Amino acid sequence: MNKKIFGFMAIFSAILITSCGLQIKTLSGTQEEQQEQQAETSQGLDVEYWDEITETLPATPAKPAVKEVFTIFDNDLPRSGFGYVYGGKTANKVQPTTSKNNPGVMACYLDNNEYSGVTVALGAGNSINLENLRAAKAAGLAFWAKGRPGVSSIYIGILDDDTDGKKVQTKVSIADFGKLDTNWNYFMIPLRKFQSSGKYWDDNKKAEILADVDWKNVNEIRFSNNKGENKVQNGQPVAFYVDQVAFIENIPGYVDPEEYWASFKSDAPDVLISDFENTADNIWEASSGPKSSTSIEYVKSTHPKGGQTAMQITFKMADWCDAVYNFKTNNSPAVKRDWSKFWGIKFDIYTSKPFQPINVQIADGTNEIWLASAGGQKGWTEVLVPFKAFYKFPYWQPPEAVQNGKLDLQDVVSIDFKPSGDGSSGSFIIDNIRLTNEREAFSAPVAESVTVKITGDLNKVITPSINSGLFGINAALWDGDMFTPKTDEYVKAVNHSVLRYPGGLRADEDHWKEVLAKKDFQIDIDEFLEFCSKTNTTPMITVNFGTGTPQEAADWVKYCNIDKKANVKYWEVGNELYGDWHANHCTAEEYGKRAAEFIKAMKAVDPSILITTVWVLEGEWNKKVFEYTKDLADGVNVHHYPQHAGEENDAGLLSAPQTLDQIIPGVRKQLKEFGVPGKKYQIWLTEWNSVDFKPGPQTLGIVNALFVADYLGMLTKHNIEQASYWDIHNDMTEQGGDYGYLSRTGAPDGDNVPRPSYWAFKLTSETLRGKLVQTASADDNITAYLVVNNGKQSLLLVNKYPKTKATLSLAIPGFKGKGSIKVLSAENAKSGYTSQPVEIKDGGSITLPAYSVTAVTLE
Repeated sequence: MNKKIFGFMAIFSAILITSCGLQIKTLSGTQEEQQEQQAETSQGLDVEYWDEITETLPATPAKPAVKEVFTIFDNDLPRSGFGYVYGGKTANKVQPTTSKNNPGVMACYLDNNEYSGVTVALGAGNSINLENLRAAKAAGLAFWAKGRPGVSSIYIGILDDDTDGKKVQTKVSIADFGKLDTNWNYFMIPLRKFQSSGKYWDDNKKAEILADVDWKNVNEIRFSNNKGENKVQNGQPVAFYVDQVAFIENIPGYVDPEEYWASFKSDAPDVLISDFENTADNIWEASSGPKSSTSIEYVKSTHPKGGQTAMQITFKMADWCDAVYNFKTNNSPAVKRDWSKFWGIKFDIYTSKPFQPINVQIADGTNEIWLASAGGQKGWTEVLVPFKAFYKFPYWQPPEAVQNGKLDLQDVVSIDFKPSGDGSSGSFIIDNIRLTNEREAFSAPVAESVTVKITGDLNKVITPSINSGLFGINAALWDGDMFTPKTDEYVKAVNHSVLRYPGGLRADEDHWKEVLAKKDFQIDIDEFLEFCSKTNTTPMITVNFGTGTPQEAADWVKYCNIDKKANVKYWEVGNELYGDWHANHCTAEEYGKRAAEFIKAMKAVDPSILITTVWVLEGEWNKKVFEYTKDLADGVNVHHYPQHAGEENDAGLLSAPQTLDQIIPGVRKQLKEFGVPGKKYQIWLTEWNSVDFKPGPQTLGIVNALFVADYLGMLTKHNIEQASYWDIHNDMTEQGGDYGYLSRTGAPDGDNVPRPSYWAFKLTSETLRGKLVQTASADDNITAYLVVNNGKQSLLLVNKYPKTKATLSLAIPGFKGKGSIKVLSAENAKSGYTSQPVEIKDGGSITLPAYSVTAVTLE
């Protein structure tokens, strides 16, 4: 998987102060203090054991005027407390400063090659009660912090005690609340920004379990980093320093965002940002990432309320696309830049697609980037985006931004309309952008029912033989629940054909021989092959490119196919090495050259195996990788998650399967262009699901189930060789979601229980086999897939209307007779569908519930 293991806490945060009074910035000390910091002395970090590092730090600046309620660290560890560490070479040490008034600060030396942390514990019997403080809307956790060069990504966690057997941690990213650099900066993080739930490690279940934080018994504060996130020299620690860590009664000037918007009142009239009628002001700028393209054209408006001109944005997106208006550069009047008197922003959007997902991006008054998801149905849609819906953009902030974590709506710098949907392309039109205090957008009445014609031709073949590999799934080596009762039964019942192992980023971290030797809770290669045997599935293995060697990979092939005679046919070289979220990411040239060596070594052991290399959906990476591997590789593997974290949109997700009409042909075109002429390459889509990391509740509901069924249906149309859903089991996130189609032990919805996506996968897998023939729907919100298999005819139908049932008139000559009907809807999404007898006659009809998947099979 890609960025899914990483987290961010991105909405509003603290207002921080300087000695000049209330400012929306981080406190960094006086000029003299900053100069002192530049004179920092150190005996160096090049020692074998990091707790032996000796250095003298600049003193922290004068403490701001805040009331401390509980002090965690001030010049030294608490009298009855202690520090402890985890992760590789990680160490902590109280280091002296240049001032007698500040005799010590806590130095955290975190291992960048591991998931590492330094914890300050108050000690047994010394837990503190933060329940009332957290309920206070302006209380916070405050501290001074700085880092060595390259240190920018640190998390701070609050942990309760373990008197109930659970030590639950809730954490946030420090960078979301101010700038972390080589200067002392004072952070004040509202306690309410720490979620009420968190994770604890259950050693019996060998899993992280979601649970509520016991705010009455808080005992520890933890500073941690994710593997490879900081840019420090190899072998050097992620050196991070803190002092004066305390829970404070009140953050000066801070107003809780929820309270602010709940009480917000304004009668200011709408302000027009642009209706595109003033040609002199039509100076929006198009930009895009290296793998994408964007263009802007001012076109004749077809909006029913009139107007002559609108803005059309045409895009092809593989990373990011922008259509930006910069208020400062264009010398816009102050009235267009002061958004503080308004509830939100309104605009009209036109699309010819069933739904066009977009993101609205703001560079606020301090040039901090904020984002909110939106979109429009087919035709013209009026959209209202409340300002309370915007969250701080987690991936990037401008170097000049003053990062205070507060959406500053005075003197806004820019507005940006960004198409959403990884791998998608097309165009949409924007018109009538205005600031408003209206609380609702116009929407047409929702129909109780619609009538839709479904046509088909049993003799017109689209896919002669649907590849069974399309119905694969990922199995992870850390999934201790794979061998819990009934997992093998559930997996076998879906008829997956292929299981991919060892799972995502971990494939480039763990070494198969070490995992096999340990025989711990992790699933080793012997256990995985046993599971494949139990579930009647074929194994696919991703070898360790990131920290492994060609010889290690070749030994794995030998172990599986020579020693064990397991006949593992499918192999991948590494996982997502192109991504900066990967601890061992590299350039395309580095990957291509080394991947070629892996393939040679592996095929020297068993020439019959199929090996694919890592590709992106589109981009120069693919061309460069194939310069070195096109003669050797049997194909390529790609991943697709149509939504980014925090951007989940139900209508947007349900329109995502149809983007495969551009994505798969696009990959095929690149293979033809970059590959050996005439050589047939396989395409493996070895990870797919709805959102790229930190999934929310959408993944657990009927919407994700509909997405799964429709996505699999679209895959049968394009019929690539392999596709593997992510995944059997995963973990509940603090955002309330989970990728797993089965729950983990200890999950809120029960131990190892099927979820709606499981039932959708199972229903689709048992329905769409054999030969895909032509079918079409007269309504974009109803999709249909028709197959013929061993004398049976099956029709899979997806109703994407959230509140509207659909009566279908079937115009498919020859599709008649007796059989069964199975319906998955919101009513039975957790318990699963049942089979009922049905008889279809010429010109017959079927009624689909709202938000449902229906399968009709005729004998």
